Amino acid sequence: MTTAFAPMCRLDADALGAERRAVVRYEMIDPTGEPVFVHEDVVYLQLGENVLHPTRHLPLAGGLDMQQARPLGLARLSRRRA
Repeated sequence: MTTAFAPMCRLDADALGAERRAVVRYEMIDPTGEPVFVHEDVVYLQLGENVLHPTRHLPLAGGLDMQQARPLGLARLSRRRA
């Protein structure tokens, strides 16, 4: 049984988007369209594939049976010069 859930993002950074800091905003949306998890992290993007995980997780009341879980939302990326 899982007691917390966190999204992840796999981002392929090209030469123009790599070797810099970026703000990644993670959002998970419930079936009614309401946000249940919103978190932003500042990450350093390297050239090529970057697998990103938020530093915070969404605690689940009573746990979650991963056999019955469905995707809750998406991750969006916004670049901010730092």
